[in-house]
Amino acid sequence: MTDANRDPVTEVLPAAPAPAAPIPAAASGTVEVPAMVEPATESVPPVPASAATGYPGYASTGFGGPEATSPVADAQLEADPRYAYAAPSAIPGYGDAGFSGAYQAAAAAAYPVPSNLDAREPLAMLEARGITAWFGDHQVLDRVSLTMPAGQITSLIGPSGCGKSTFLRILNRMHELVPSASLAGEVLLDGDDIYEPQKRLTDARKAIGMVFQKPNPFPAMSIYDNVIAGLKLTGIRADRARKDYLVETSLQKAGLWKEVRDRLRAPGGGLSGGQQQRLCIARSLAVQPRVLLMDEPCSALDPTSTRVIEETMLELASEVTIVIVTHNMQQAQRVSSQCAFFLAGAGKPGGIVEHGPTDAMFGDPQDDRTADYVNGRFG
Repeated sequence: MTDANRDPVTEVLPAAPAPAAPIPAAASGTVEVPAMVEPATESVPPVPASAATGYPGYASTGFGGPEATSPVADAQLEADPRYAYAAPSAIPGYGDAGFSGAYQAAAAAAYPVPSNLDAREPLAMLEARGITAWFGDHQVLDRVSLTMPAGQITSLIGPSGCGKSTFLRILNRMHELVPSASLAGEVLLDGDDIYEPQKRLTDARKAIGMVFQKPNPFPAMSIYDNVIAGLKLTGIRADRARKDYLVETSLQKAGLWKEVRDRLRAPGGGLSGGQQQRLCIARSLAVQPRVLLMDEPCSALDPTSTRVIEETMLELASEVTIVIVTHNMQQAQRVSSQCAFFLAGAGKPGGIVEHGPTDAMFGDPQDDRTADYVNGRFG
């Protein structure tokens, strides 16, 4: 039989794939969100810089409050999958009333926000044991031991030349930058000695930040770049979305965000003295240190700027352990919960005369020298 005489063959086409099941709506809502692509398994792409700011209802602190319920913003967000990468919990200021219940659940399931976006280790205790320090043959500290409790502000007080600032610099290994400097003893961060040979210097500086007496922002660098300058120095990699997040949150914690949010690309050197000091605090906070050391941070500031810095310190104490050197007795009383009094005799190295709760140190000191100093009879 020829091909022409064969019966026609009916071609059977493969069955069409079943449509993707829609993501169920929230229990209390009626909105049904179309299925999204599979979530990323390795890294979450950065959010475009305009992804949030281009939407109606976006405020300086992100979506929140009455703006969060804007139907226009909801519609645009639901129609634009780009923003699912950061929705919902990565948006600063985002609350339970944000966007819509169904979109929130769907976006969170399809594009989980990295868990380390604002990861922070537990509050750290810092302990110095038997610290003795020299500059060449000159001994400046003698067997200083002090525990700085986690989540508290410890103030170091005493007259000039008694070794307070040297002790502070030893706490994050800055003392060793001086060629003639040497020391003995241990500095323990949650029980681990930061001076052990296998410990990296950059790890110590990342975990224990420093704010100096004189503000030292990079003057020609923008405010934005000043804040994230420490990321590169400590080897922290971050995409644009994470950098934006760290800049905003660090400036907020330093009490500077509202004053500079509209000029983040302006030079840091153009800020006032008080603003520059808060910028330096924000720069230290961007690498998420566990301890923050502050060497007379308000000595060159006016009373208004000093008050703002003190308020910032009190707010930060819930997130980071703070050690501050100050010659201002009223400031030590206002901000610190623990206090240590340093003193050096004529021709002798400095040491701690007395330490304990600040209220007790100022209200009922056990050593006459402490009483004389805190009451202004010398120093």
